[in-house]
Amino acid sequence: MGNFVDLGVPVTRAAIFRQTIGPDENGEMTRIYAVFTQNTAPVFLVQINPHTGEARQFDAPIGTHPWGLTVGPDNCIYIGTAGSAEQGGLLLKFDPAEPDAGLVNLGKMAESETYVWSLANGEGDDCIYGSTYGNGKVVSYNTRTGQMRDYGQLRTGQRYTRPIVVGKDGWVYTTVGTTAPDYIGLDPRTGEHQSSRPDELAGMPVPELAQGGWGRFRKGVDGHAYQRDGGKWYRLVAGKAELIADAELPGPAVLALKDGRRLAGVYPEGRWVLHDPATGQDTSGDFEYESAGMEAFVIGEGPDGCIYGSTALPLWLFRTDPRTGTNEVLGNPSRSGGELYSLLTLDGLLWTFGYPNAYVSSYDPTKPWSFGDAPENNPRNFGMMGDGHLRPRAVILGPERKIYVGSYAPYGELGGAMGVFDPVEGKVTENYRHLIRNQSISALAYDAASGLVFGGSAISGGGGTTPSEKEAVFFTWDTVAKELVQQCVAVAGDTITPAMTVADGKVFLVTRPSNTLSVWDIEGQKMIDHRPMPYGSIVEICLELHSDGMIYGLTNQAVIRIDPKTHEITQMAPWGRGVTCGWVMNDDGIYFASGVNLIRWEWPE
Repeated sequence: MGNFVDLGVPVTRAAIFRQTIGPDENGEMTRIYAVFTQNTAPVFLVQINPHTGEARQFDAPIGTHPWGLTVGPDNCIYIGTAGSAEQGGLLLKFDPAEPDAGLVNLGKMAESETYVWSLANGEGDDCIYGSTYGNGKVVSYNTRTGQMRDYGQLRTGQRYTRPIVVGKDGWVYTTVGTTAPDYIGLDPRTGEHQSSRPDELAGMPVPELAQGGWGRFRKGVDGHAYQRDGGKWYRLVAGKAELIADAELPGPAVLALKDGRRLAGVYPEGRWVLHDPATGQDTSGDFEYESAGMEAFVIGEGPDGCIYGSTALPLWLFRTDPRTGTNEVLGNPSRSGGELYSLLTLDGLLWTFGYPNAYVSSYDPTKPWSFGDAPENNPRNFGMMGDGHLRPRAVILGPERKIYVGSYAPYGELGGAMGVFDPVEGKVTENYRHLIRNQSISALAYDAASGLVFGGSAISGGGGTTPSEKEAVFFTWDTVAKELVQQCVAVAGDTITPAMTVADGKVFLVTRPSNTLSVWDIEGQKMIDHRPMPYGSIVEICLELHSDGMIYGLTNQAVIRIDPKTHEITQMAPWGRGVTCGWVMNDDGIYFASGVNLIRWEWPE
């Protein structure tokens, strides 16, 4: 029933994760390198000759999200990938002297790890070193022998190591953990490691590592490694920090072209910029590349009838006009750098809520783009939602036309939050951390008849944490008394509530992993039905009451309908290519993303 219409690929550009100056085929520093990610094909590397304008693209055979990039001691380009067990944790190599070999997959840097976050050159040992996610390790690759080495988990229970730098002393320095973060120094010759913090700060909180901060290092022009701790700079020697005056901090070691110019930036629209520190002048040029496109992370309908969406890492807001088929990448409407988690249209404005830190912004499609914090800016940034908000997954319009925001917890912490944002006052007016103790808020719904807000939780916390609770919770929030009036477990053993809506005096919620539809009677204050959800797993935030009186939703493989009176679940149309995200439902049909494509399912005649 109903037809599917493929509206094409809204975002055809790719995302640049890392960039550097690097060598040509003769080993001379005359080239620019940028490594890109895309969603339906592996990463690729673009080599740019700024003297001639020539650009060459080299596609990898495998790998996603190229977080790590360095020019090795052998004058080859090395890339560390992140993602799934198959696509992430890989080390890729490009030899400028043998360009026809392309990007070569050297394999996993450590079998247990799925992310290689950062790469850095060793000192006099022919090695490059990487930091990882999975078990928070340091790993290395010897560019002369081809040997990989796994130095093991640096702290028990800590899953992240992030920035990495190697000092002239040969020690490797990184940060570890989110729940108990620390600066670490590792001697790669012996494998011994220790906290690199000064003795007087041992055991004290690290401000630069709080709430998802990844620490701050510098490789100085003098070859030493430096770390920032408590607002002060320390020189790192033999695994320990020595306090220095700010005036003693040397400038950073920066790669430059043979002619002295430095890289100012490479941009995904196909432009590079170099800066000459001697003259203060910039030079630039354009280049072309081929991309399979970027997926939408979330979509929503704007006040102008267009479909808006956000890509992830980096965050680009895009717009598709389904009436004309035109697509446009608008830019980043947030102080967030990751992705938008939620979109909501109200009074002619598109409200956006971004990761990290749940930044709130508003965008008026009738006005020119000029992002900033002032009232005249468009989009206008209103700041963060506050304590407990990192990933603002659940956003609804509640009573008094205020916006209720439910979020996942910050890195290294349990317990998300529900906040209330007043769009008239332009500020957060209420915020409730640990509304459900040690759980994140993953779904919200509002019932205008009773004035109640309903919500569902997820047991997961911020990155690097282990859940302390066993089951997701369904709850009722009294918006007048500002208190919880009930909470219960909808389905025993389920750990997340991905979707929820209100219809016919009832709350319809889906919980996973059982993929069960539960029905709560609002007046009777009790669960009155549980039934398995057929036709695939429900997609997050993809459940809504339509004007025809029926509830519609998306699973990962179908459009479904729920009768609010009988609770019967019907498959309206199967979709074999998979649903990546949603959700827009209007008079034309239901819009969703499938990979990099935007799809519309049209209402049956």
